[in-house]
Amino acid sequence: MAQDISALADSQVFILKALATYRFLTVKQLLKLDYQISRNQLYAKLKPMREEAKPLVKTIDFGSVPGEGRLDAIYCLSTHGAKLVRDLGLAEKDISFPKRVTTFKNDYHHRISCVDFHISLNAFANEIGANVDFFDTYYSDGKKRGRTGVPRTSFEIDEKPIVPDAIFSFTTPDGVRRLCCFEQHNGEDATRLIKQLISYSPYLYSRTIEQAYSYPHSARVLIVFESQKCLEKVQAAFSKSTELAPFAKHYFLKTNGDITNKPFKDEWLGFRAFEARALY
Repeated sequence: MAQDISALADSQVFILKALATYRFLTVKQLLKLDYQISRNQLYAKLKPMREEAKPLVKTIDFGSVPGEGRLDAIYCLSTHGAKLVRDLGLAEKDISFPKRVTTFKNDYHHRISCVDFHISLNAFANEIGANVDFFDTYYSDGKKRGRTGVPRTSFEIDEKPIVPDAIFSFTTPDGVRRLCCFEQHNGEDATRLIKQLISYSPYLYSRTIEQAYSYPHSARVLIVFESQKCLEKVQAAFSKSTELAPFAKHYFLKTNGDITNKPFKDEWLGFRAFEARALY
């Protein structure tokens, strides 16, 4: 394959742009993006992009897990692939790729769920004509704190840091911008998440995140659960917590299934049972 953008098929340009947006994607996720291509065709287009002397795409292979079988490989842009995406006119800030490829087996399912949420957010924005202004994640290129790199979404007050899974904003066609933090919670353990939410309280009180992103209103905190049962446990704990209750208005809850099967804007839950509300 010639090393210039004009030599690429439209489907290969689509792959490069998708990886630039989401950083990490499985084949299932690429197919979910609704480009008119079959699984076999997608593999055929990926093959030369991975195997040439200067590959455009890198593969992260996670092998097998007992009880699950073989995990889907994850794809990302190579340095050369990122260069070609720049030739398409994408701004540097809109091109996301890991400078050094490493496996993240312990974080595999969580990270895939975060990407699934990002895909759903963009689909919602496209549907209503909104713009996703940015989508910073804990696995985005980090920021510097002293001599060490820290996740882009990290904040620290009194040596009590928080690292949201993502911080993003979207602007609706009426010109209104909304800033959100996002947390993906997998598994049934509500205790760990409740402690995590308590750690959010001083940041919500001090408006630290809003100030960092020059946002004049209160940020929303979206929590997406793998388990409905865990969501209900957190709802119950929230109503009893004096540390959490004052910030109830900030929080919006859904399950992964709700994100997939219900309108993105509507039917979010609060911390009262059966309380449903719109995101805005």
